[in-house]
Amino acid sequence: MRIQIEHVSRRFGEFVALDRVSLNIESGEFLALLGPSGSGKTTLLRVIAGLERIDEGAVRFEGEDITGQSPRERNVGLVFQHYALFRHMTVFDNVAFGLRVRSRSTRLSRAEIRQRVSELLELVQIGWLAGRYPSQLSGGQRQRVALARALAVGPRTLLLDEPFGALDAKVRKELRLWLRKLHDEMGLTSIFVTHDQDEAIELADRIAVMNHGRIEQIGTPKQIYDDPANPFVYEFVGTANRFDAVAQGGQILAGSDLIGRAPRQLTDGPVTAFSRPHDISLLPAQERYGVPATIQSVTSIGGILRLKLESPASRQLIEVELSKGTWVDPDPEPGTPVRLRLGRFSVFRTSSDLQQLKETVPELSQTA
Repeated sequence: MRIQIEHVSRRFGEFVALDRVSLNIESGEFLALLGPSGSGKTTLLRVIAGLERIDEGAVRFEGEDITGQSPRERNVGLVFQHYALFRHMTVFDNVAFGLRVRSRSTRLSRAEIRQRVSELLELVQIGWLAGRYPSQLSGGQRQRVALARALAVGPRTLLLDEPFGALDAKVRKELRLWLRKLHDEMGLTSIFVTHDQDEAIELADRIAVMNHGRIEQIGTPKQIYDDPANPFVYEFVGTANRFDAVAQGGQILAGSDLIGRAPRQLTDGPVTAFSRPHDISLLPAQERYGVPATIQSVTSIGGILRLKLESPASRQLIEVELSKGTWVDPDPEPGTPVRLRLGRFSVFRTSSDLQQLKETVPELSQTA
């Protein structure tokens, strides 16, 4: 089912939870709403569900304006972080609840309800728990029950509000893979609220990054990670290293040290450069070019070395990831002076403009 959000605003007193948000969600798409607490992502999900009224704008399902419809009329499936299961009901009865409370004209027969619920419990891989109560289940099992209950009524779209937030990391990862597989098999349109960037990148077809009631950027996980629209997205999605710099004479400089060539359209003046840990390599300290830094710590994880470095060009520790073998003579040790070569970086004007100007560092020999 295709969903259109058109210039939607929602205010709570002086607080603007949603500020003229527009968004198109394609039929069968898995969309993640990603952002920090207070960014508006849960409010937007509740607006789509019909649980929250709006002050202006419209919500459309398949082109039909459903802004004034109730959650039941919209026929959406809702899954929350804290399950909201009925403690006095068995797993089977929890899943069957939505089917049993339908009006007489649309209610299935007892035999049809039993078949439908049994099929769903098998689908979410907990058929053997049908007779148990929520208190007898693990967190992951409870969340599967909540999902089966949401699917029981045959929703047009599935809305999930941080459904794995109360689970441990291992269970979260297992359920993420399972949920994505279930989404694909059922052909649902799914909208997933999370503040976990790894969750969004692993699950979603597209990600809408939200901040202060607005969508900062929407795109595929690769687009969001590799081509952030602004500093907020760059730092919120993935690890980012920030360098204070200046554009001068066609170059990007940190103090007197060369970072790389400036984009042609960038005029001289203060800028901020960002680079990912895996886009930075280490050069010997005696090299003429690169940003000077000092190794503070080294952690070895499998075939990866993770380093933290201090540099006068950054107000925070710089993180670098290297494959073992790329810097072996000698092995990096705390206190070792080096130079940093930014293999890829993004430049943003140090102003309210914040227009992104991307450039890959050329070979240093060519910029001498």
